[in-house]
Amino acid sequence: MSSRDHVAVLLYALDQRYDPVPEHVVRLALADIAASGFDPAARVELPASLAGEPWRGRTLAAGEQAPVAEASYFEHVLLRGEWPDDTTLAAYLRSLRDVLLDAASGVFIARFNGADRIGAVRRSGAQRGGRGGDWIVVAYDPALRHWVAGWQPKDGLAAIAGGDWSDVSWLRMPR
Repeated sequence: MSSRDHVAVLLYALDQRYDPVPEHVVRLALADIAASGFDPAARVELPASLAGEPWRGRTLAAGEQAPVAEASYFEHVLLRGEWPDDTTLAAYLRSLRDVLLDAASGVFIARFNGADRIGAVRRSGAQRGGRGGDWIVVAYDPALRHWVAGWQPKDGLAAIAGGDWSDVSWLRMPR
């Protein structure tokens, strides 16, 4: 079964109002979500504050575009300090995958600015940087079939309880 099918089965179970959704359905979907990562083809413009910073043997320029995974790393690790200072891009991405694969992580479905999201949350623990939060949140867009965010909200789980988030429903509470 393809990764799209495992996530589709989860969404179907939710649509059919399975309560609770079988744990194996959640686990299989999360394994596929963990493998999907950020969209490798998508690029975003980097913030101007990164201009002049060294990256992989070159200097970042104002207005430069970068892959979404790198842009997320720059924002949450280098600029915001949510992860420890020595966190590499690979370690940041691994920490997000670990959240998705950990049976102790909470799993939710929600809408963000009107778009469907599947998310996972876990205590940040050793991954918490000097300005990080108590939780790591990973958000996945089922329409794009990729991660769209991975961060440590300052306001904890309240970050996904309001604002641009709506219709939050927990499939599994964090342990």
